[in-house]
Amino acid sequence: MLCEAPRFEPDFRLGDRGNARVYCDLSNANRRGLRGKGIVSATVTGSLSAVPLRPHRLLMQLREHDVMTYEHCLSVGLYAQRLAIALGMTHEFATFAREVGQLHDIGKIAVPLTLLRDNKPLSWHDRQLIRDHAKVGAETVASDPLTGAFAVGVRGHHERLDGHGYPDNLVGDDIPLESRLVAVADTFDALTRGRPYRAPEPVGKVFTIMVASRRRQMEESFVDAFITMIERDGLNVLHEDAFL
Repeated sequence: MLCEAPRFEPDFRLGDRGNARVYCDLSNANRRGLRGKGIVSATVTGSLSAVPLRPHRLLMQLREHDVMTYEHCLSVGLYAQRLAIALGMTHEFATFAREVGQLHDIGKIAVPLTLLRDNKPLSWHDRQLIRDHAKVGAETVASDPLTGAFAVGVRGHHERLDGHGYPDNLVGDDIPLESRLVAVADTFDALTRGRPYRAPEPVGKVFTIMVASRRRQMEESFVDAFITMIERDGLNVLHEDAFL
């Protein structure tokens, strides 16, 4: 499925940083991720100069701590925004979801880099420290008047529909809408993104994992819309042309 012209053209309206440039890139490298499903697709490319001013300071702190988590957060934000638009939500809320996604792992600033990169079995204390990033992130975001509105969404991004998430064991619609969007984006980006201790999973395998988690972990309609969106419009590619 080739994309002859840009197909994903939302009005991002990202405030003071201007609009993201979104276009189809049909290079072989960018098509490679979907080839496992027999799909040759475009990729959606967002410029980092489009990051809104509100999360900027915190994101720079995260980048200094761990550039991999920083890049993951930017990609999750863009996926969350794209999903919100695909579901017919307003551009204003889609932008809000993007900012929550950009900040969802900001609490990992408090996690030692050795734990974020280590492939060895973690102790109970280490696992708890990593799990606490949702609470720490929400507290960090809430402490800044420019980002306080995103705190609830950041806190809830690891909640599950079945109540077995954390930190508050919320169930179903008690989980903030922006958190439910970010959860889908986070799952996909985390599994398809390589780590020092783990190779990236093929897109087709990640789709299978996400489908199996519907109604337990993530919203069924959100997962289905996300998969359709990726098959139609492709993956994120974020070009760093700012913050250097």
